[in-house]
Amino acid sequence: MGFLLFFIDGFGIGKASKTNPLYSYGLWKSIIGLKGLITENKIIKKSYCIIPTDAKLGIDGIPQSATGQTTILTGINAPKIIGAHITGYPSTTLTEVINRHSILKNIKEKGFLPTSANAYSREYFKMIEEKNRRVSATTLAIMAAGISFKMLDDIYKGDAVFMDITNHILVTRYPNHRKITTKNAAKNIVNLINTHDFVLYEYFLTDHFGHKGNLKQKKYILRNLNSFLKNIIIKSLDLNKHTVIITSDHGNIEDSTTKQHTENKVPTIVFSKNRKILLDFYKNIETIQDVPRLIMNYFV
Repeated sequence: MGFLLFFIDGFGIGKASKTNPLYSYGLWKSIIGLKGLITENKIIKKSYCIIPTDAKLGIDGIPQSATGQTTILTGINAPKIIGAHITGYPSTTLTEVINRHSILKNIKEKGFLPTSANAYSREYFKMIEEKNRRVSATTLAIMAAGISFKMLDDIYKGDAVFMDITNHILVTRYPNHRKITTKNAAKNIVNLINTHDFVLYEYFLTDHFGHKGNLKQKKYILRNLNSFLKNIIIKSLDLNKHTVIITSDHGNIEDSTTKQHTENKVPTIVFSKNRKILLDFYKNIETIQDVPRLIMNYFV
């Protein structure tokens, strides 16, 4: 049995309104029959459940990336440790938390085979080294586990997916690369799930365009995301054997009236035909801290 943790940055539960791109574009309806993820209540069906999930974790203020992502990738309440919600990349304290408690590291130490599906460029690591830049929580989680990073060439080998799914941004940076379809990107993810016990994939354009994008850009990336997930969940993956878990660190793209994060709950969506797994998540998730803790229960 394989698990995919699909982390979607800046992806909250919004209102049934034209100012909510998820709702106005009718996304998710073909996957879960629920237009725009508009729900205040938990929902459980035959092969999926949806849980509105608290991202504030008992700390006042608007949830932010560094603390939210650290929590999702470790099961540790990062805002509580810091005493606030912190944006950007993890601080020294949060980096130490990830180094000790990375979900990838913990799964590997239990004797299982985890991986990250995100493809990185050599230029990225060169820039990090030369400019001594901080890196994202997901990058730190991979480093903490001591597992190999997927590189751009792995996309065409069927072993990785770029952060934009279809390489539409990648080809503007590197002319020697080519676009791929959402169907082929989904096949790459499924290949990894079929050969690993746990796969992590991060998609952050929802947060990026939630801050800076116009409606046309939001529509484009959300349609790509919808098609990608549809190809994974409905057309490619055997949910009798595998489980997909989608969650987020905070809201953003669901509210076009602001360029900032929101205090909305985020959706945790679990796809599986294993009733025990569905009920486990349905009954026991209240905050984003619960997501990695529940996943780890299946790696003992």
